[in-house]
Amino acid sequence: MAIRAFYLRTAKYLRRHGLKDTVKRLRREARNQLRYNRDVLFCRDLLQGGFEGHPVPEGCRVERYDKGTGVPARLLKRIGEDYSEELLQAYVQNRLDMGASLWCLGNETEDMTYTWALTGRTMKPYYFPLVEGDLHLFDGFTFPPFRGRGLNAVLLDQVLKHYGDRGFVRAYLETHEWNSSVLKLVPKNGFVRIGLARKKIRRGRVGVTWWLDGDVRKP
Repeated sequence: MAIRAFYLRTAKYLRRHGLKDTVKRLRREARNQLRYNRDVLFCRDLLQGGFEGHPVPEGCRVERYDKGTGVPARLLKRIGEDYSEELLQAYVQNRLDMGASLWCLGNETEDMTYTWALTGRTMKPYYFPLVEGDLHLFDGFTFPPFRGRGLNAVLLDQVLKHYGDRGFVRAYLETHEWNSSVLKLVPKNGFVRIGLARKKIRRGRVGVTWWLDGDVRKP
């Protein structure tokens, strides 16, 4: 399935961006996988509050979508720009079926940034077990025209407040060690770095290797 997903995504990217950009992207992804293949993990104490640092801009709103509501076609289309229709349906539906919610910041005409949220567990085996009061945020993305405005920080504050108000205790997220923009962003939302690790899953068992927190390679 992973090989098929890679093929479908690459084929669609090739049709949209051409051979030159596709080769550059594949080289960049290969480099990141070989050299920067660890994750930096963060935790946010939701009991501390403090979710007012990034107010929602005028004219914008935050929406939550789950299995009951479904995801609007407009947002699906934006998310699926680099996916085949087959892969997109499997990608989204699997997450909704697992109980994940898709949160999005946008206005009347455009979707700007989104993130996924799942409580009490993760989509795949994690670096450590999560419990009932935990929240996992993953696969956040800001669409290119809206980058550099701090909109993901706005969305994160709203999502964290929603779950904090409902008694959740901790929020976790992780990002690749080469993703400097996220590494700089999430501390502004109160997240604290808790470790640097690599995870491998073999025969259903999870092996985790931890590094000293300061040992993050610079791209």
